[in-house]
Amino acid sequence: MPTATGELWELVITSALRGQACQNVWHLRSRAGVFTKEQRQASAETLIGIMATCQSNEVAYAPATLKQLTPVILDELLWDPVLSTGGVNQGGIATTLAVVCTKRTGEAGKSKRGRFYLPGVPVGFTTTDVVNSTGMTALQNMAAGMLTAFGDAGTDEIWQIGVYSKALGGTAPYTTGGWRPITSIDIQAILGNQRRRRIGVGI
Repeated sequence: MPTATGELWELVITSALRGQACQNVWHLRSRAGVFTKEQRQASAETLIGIMATCQSNEVAYAPATLKQLTPVILDELLWDPVLSTGGVNQGGIATTLAVVCTKRTGEAGKSKRGRFYLPGVPVGFTTTDVVNSTGMTALQNMAAGMLTAFGDAGTDEIWQIGVYSKALGGTAPYTTGGWRPITSIDIQAILGNQRRRRIGVGI
């Protein structure tokens, strides 16, 4: 598909493992075309499904939200994902730990990249709080799947994933000038603690 040039949207994916919730915020750019809310939700669920390939089936998904940010902020679309749990039939790692995944835009500087935390990684993917070879292969396949579907030349006809930051040119509250497409996703081998981040500041 061609590079997205449409409006900016925010997708919030919430999952929980044994009572510990984790929210991941994705900034999506709409590709050309007119789409219904049901089509947009179904496309967003493809991203959830890719993440689930590396999450324990102990992970439960809460309602997801999708909100248009430009040219004006509109009401959220709230729905229950069709996929209700992670896709790997193993127990999950400690609830506060997650795999840290760096979202790169091809531009240098901390403020020009992002990250997301993948909670509920199966115990078989790690050894002493470090991602092992089995886990790294699966996680790298997950990252490749995200870019295959939602990257610059992705197969998904609705969304392209990116990073939003004021340091990239965004102005309050949101403008498309602050969005850049994700060019690669790096998997960090050492597990991290989930942390709350301010949206739009850059990480």
